[in-house]
Amino acid sequence: MARRSSEDPVEKVFAVLLAVVIGGTLAWELIPHWIIYTAGAIVVCAVAIGIVFKIRGGGGFGFLSSFGRISSGPNSYGNSRDSVEYVSKLPPISSRDQARLRQAVGDRCENPFCKQPEHRGLHVHHIVPRSNPRSTNQLDNLIVLCPNCHDDAGHGRPSIAVQQTWAQDRHRFVNFNVVRNWNATH
Repeated sequence: MARRSSEDPVEKVFAVLLAVVIGGTLAWELIPHWIIYTAGAIVVCAVAIGIVFKIRGGGGFGFLSSFGRISSGPNSYGNSRDSVEYVSKLPPISSRDQARLRQAVGDRCENPFCKQPEHRGLHVHHIVPRSNPRSTNQLDNLIVLCPNCHDDAGHGRPSIAVQQTWAQDRHRFVNFNVVRNWNATH
């Protein structure tokens, strides 16, 4: 019977921990104790990090974020954490449409707490990122932000829920006629 290899990193770490415990027990008299204690401490730390990654869904620890998402299940965007290299099928918004959206909001950053709301070089931001299969080019998923606020929004500050409340503001469009038929064409 073929043995199925485990794809879950936490299970792999637990297997290594079990091997170290069994090996350490068998070699207790042959190997200096400090080596066994050090190896055990390293494995326990690896298990703890693996459990934290499992709970948090990977990333979020600065130097450890390069490991990406390592567990299964939906993340905060609703897509699978297994789809680390998902390629977006959502077409980018044309520069003409971006200009229309900026004009509709009055060429201002839509972050109500922005310190420079009339900044030049405004960006159109997807609240649910284009890399997410559930992302759309509909008005309720797009907001216009200055470069500083766009950079913050790309790093999750403020949260997606807060950004969505900005997009749902009925009074956000100074010139609604520019985007009146937007959702029907996007």
